[in-house]
Amino acid sequence: MNAMPPVRAEFIQQTSDGQVYNGQFWLNRPGRLRFEYKEPVHNFVVADGAFIHFWDAKMKQASDAPIGQTLADFILKDHIAFDKDVQITGIKREAGLLEVSLVQSSDPTAGTLTLIFENYPLQLRQWSTTDATGRTSTVSLVNPVMGEKPDPRLFVFKAPN
Repeated sequence: MNAMPPVRAEFIQQTSDGQVYNGQFWLNRPGRLRFEYKEPVHNFVVADGAFIHFWDAKMKQASDAPIGQTLADFILKDHIAFDKDVQITGIKREAGLLEVSLVQSSDPTAGTLTLIFENYPLQLRQWSTTDATGRTSTVSLVNPVMGEKPDPRLFVFKAPN
């Protein structure tokens, strides 16, 4: 997984309250990702290497957090290691898939991240986050394209006019 090339994919996101969203996803480790939601939602999420920025189109406002204070930190690191920073809470193998659940060692009650990989070759296909209140969001990658170098401007946060 440490050698994971850049990824571009469509995504489908399902939330615990029944909402379903979709759009485009880019990942370029270390530190960079982008979610662009399709109509009618105009939200987007950008990780620029230091912060994750969330644009709420309905509220017309941004919020952000240092990457290291989010569950995304694990997958955005240059070198992913199951070490002192994370605590594995579960591992499951079935039907060609590997599922790994983890929490941040510094604050295990903040939430859980579950990563689902296709075994051969090892590729991230889905993840699920559960926050401290129990709300869950699952993101599935559809038609991923690996190794395509993304435009660096995708990972710069700019609020829409």
